[in-house]
Amino acid sequence: MKTSNNPAGRLHSLLVAGKGQSQQNKSISKVWAEILEVPHEDKGLLLRRVGQVMALPSSIKEAMSYIDDMDHSIYLRWLPEVEASFSILNFDMQWKNFIDRFNGEIMFGIEVCSDRLSRERPEKTANEDLLADLSKKVNELLSEIDSADLSGNVWLYIHDHLVRVKEAIEEYRIRGIEPLESAFQQAVGGVVLSPEIYKETQRSQKGKRFWEIMGRLAIVVSLTVGSVQIGKDVVSLLSPPETEEKANEKNITGQSDSVNN
Repeated sequence: MKTSNNPAGRLHSLLVAGKGQSQQNKSISKVWAEILEVPHEDKGLLLRRVGQVMALPSSIKEAMSYIDDMDHSIYLRWLPEVEASFSILNFDMQWKNFIDRFNGEIMFGIEVCSDRLSRERPEKTANEDLLADLSKKVNELLSEIDSADLSGNVWLYIHDHLVRVKEAIEEYRIRGIEPLESAFQQAVGGVVLSPEIYKETQRSQKGKRFWEIMGRLAIVVSLTVGSVQIGKDVVSLLSPPETEEKANEKNITGQSDSVNN
């Protein structure tokens, strides 16, 4: 499912997924766990993700408030009913009793807001393939790092920022690009405040792989970051990996040169 470029589109997509559930007699907790791809037994994480979904109507209202020349009371007529539906949400109740409250009129109202926001206040979106590749790299490094081959501060720095990126990727369907941008900014800001961290990460292959991942994240969120001032030094923080297209161009150029020579 392609993620929308606005909170109304994301809410609409999640509700459509909920309406498409074949077993409407399941508990709310089980259905939300399936839709949000969260282990049902992890109640803390499930509560967190559902809470983020419940915050979407407020995000929609805020985003719509920045659009002039429109009657907000008409566009947001659905909002009180949705807020009321979320307020009675109980994890033990049947999904049908919850999702049936989102009738055609309400779904249409949310969709209309999504259309308006997508044209007038669109958010950046991530390339899904790049995001999947980033997720794979993050999970691989998280499974490999341990405190034995990294100093305590470096291990903690790398681990904490990888976890932030992992969570931002998993929450992308709900919250959009902002958490990914924030995760990147926090990682770079961390070395600006503690320059020695960056130098220490460069002494290990896993530390260098961490910054390679940050380079991939920069590409995902469409940022261009070549260097950052740390103290008196300007260091190259990111060396984003070559895209396959650029690599192929180099190979073709190299082969042409060989033929010509």
